[in-house]
Amino acid sequence: MNGWQFHDYNIPKLEEAVNRAPDYGVNFFIFSHEFFRSVEGFLASTDDADPKNPPAWVKELHTPEYFRIIPHWQSDLRHIGDLATAKGIPYYLWVHEFDDVPNRFLKDRPPGIQDPGLGGPVRTNCVDMENPELWKYLDARYERLLAAVPNCAGFVLTLHESDFKVFYNGDVISKDDVPTRIRKVTMVIYNVLKHHNKQLILRNFFYEPQEMEFFKEALNGLPDDIIVMSKDTTHEFQPFYPWDPLHGDVGKKRQIMEVDLGVEKAWSTRGAYAQTDYLRRVALRAQEKGLVGLVGRARLSWDKPFEDSHEVNLYAFSRFLQNPDLTTDGVLNDWATRRYPSNAIPYIVSALKRTEFINHHGRWPLGYWLTKGIGDAWDNYPYYFSRVVIRSRYKWTHDPADKELEKKLYHPDAETFQKLVAEKDEVIAQVRASQNDLHQAARYLKADQLAPLQEDFNFLLDAALLQREWIRAYFAQRMFMDKPTEDSRMIVEDALAKMEQIEKTPGVTYGLNPTTGRRYDIDKFELEMRWRMANRARALDEDARILEKAREVADVDTN
Repeated sequence: MNGWQFHDYNIPKLEEAVNRAPDYGVNFFIFSHEFFRSVEGFLASTDDADPKNPPAWVKELHTPEYFRIIPHWQSDLRHIGDLATAKGIPYYLWVHEFDDVPNRFLKDRPPGIQDPGLGGPVRTNCVDMENPELWKYLDARYERLLAAVPNCAGFVLTLHESDFKVFYNGDVISKDDVPTRIRKVTMVIYNVLKHHNKQLILRNFFYEPQEMEFFKEALNGLPDDIIVMSKDTTHEFQPFYPWDPLHGDVGKKRQIMEVDLGVEKAWSTRGAYAQTDYLRRVALRAQEKGLVGLVGRARLSWDKPFEDSHEVNLYAFSRFLQNPDLTTDGVLNDWATRRYPSNAIPYIVSALKRTEFINHHGRWPLGYWLTKGIGDAWDNYPYYFSRVVIRSRYKWTHDPADKELEKKLYHPDAETFQKLVAEKDEVIAQVRASQNDLHQAARYLKADQLAPLQEDFNFLLDAALLQREWIRAYFAQRMFMDKPTEDSRMIVEDALAKMEQIEKTPGVTYGLNPTTGRRYDIDKFELEMRWRMANRARALDEDARILEKAREVADVDTN
């Protein structure tokens, strides 16, 4: 199984992707996220739909987050589905439970009943899984969906990122344990699909180890013709997380692995990112564990996703899926041969090969998640301060070294601080080395071949320089919180001044906010760092509140 998963609701780009897919050996699609998300919203999105005047039944739904009505949505999706069918490529729709639940199936939790564990705070408004009419409604919902899209091959069911989570004791009212709940929801959809000779793919995306254990137990009681879809790593697409422990451990069920093809692990949708060696290791892992295939998130975020440098990941994915024993250099060389003059190829391969390290070590400080893309959440201190708890590696590995590092990321000593900065220095050095490679290749390239590559690395250099100073400012501020010294204060102020200087580089507008004239919310980050040093006692109280809240949803000891 060689699949592409489409997130983007962009009909011209989707048409191009479907038409090009056979060249990459693709034999199934998944429609998800922006292109297919809310079942009820989709069912209301007929050609004559009016979002301001929805059907009466829509008003009966609990629609807090993902629900939307888009005129012609059904027709657009069927159009892309028909193109896929004409190419002989089946397509699946990604569904979530419990999304868009009718209000009649929500119930106030009885007084005095507390959440026995997983799932954070108890909600007063919960899905009543004890109501037999709920199951009849869900059965009818998916019959309606199949009637609207009769040519789909089946569904992908993911239990996370849903309005109400079936495995959260605080989200539902049920006498059943979590594995039994998972089986009940799964079997409703499985039976509908089975009646129509269609396939269910069950996805195991979870944030906490206990959730993964519940899922594994639930699998034991489910039919073996269900396909299990697992991420490459635990929890998120994160190159420093351990492999998903469920790989090859799903009994007699077939299993596929879901991987990122260029956005989730990248520093940004801009800049070069050839994760060829990572894809090679993913394919080897799938082969070793006996998986039946891979599905890649084929995001179409770029202006020309099949022409710019990001296409290298689509190409490498198909090559390594066919033969995991190929080398990274060989695949990169083959890709470059299709695009550039022979004399330029060694330099281009050398430049692009570094971008996996650049993106991974540029974005993740010592392998840990603080923010996502460059500049992402720089205006949101509670987000990046809580991430080491929320995105803990220790909770998956139970490695004492990981636990020790997590403590130091909150309370850095001088050695840890130097490692953090040295990592970013190496990222900058590798960007500059790649730029030098492009300088060597320039004599063999046409202007329209060289310019996009130069722009990719110009972006990466700006990002690397800014990220280095962000790291210096943030972690020196952490040292100041532990021990307010003038040395720590001076490092913070020096880093913020350098961020301002880089931000004002003439002609550079990456991350520009046209309203404020500032880039990447650097101004808000600066205000936060300076406020914290000027109000240390209040800042420490805020830290305690943020971590307390983070621990409510994180199944890990962070003391």
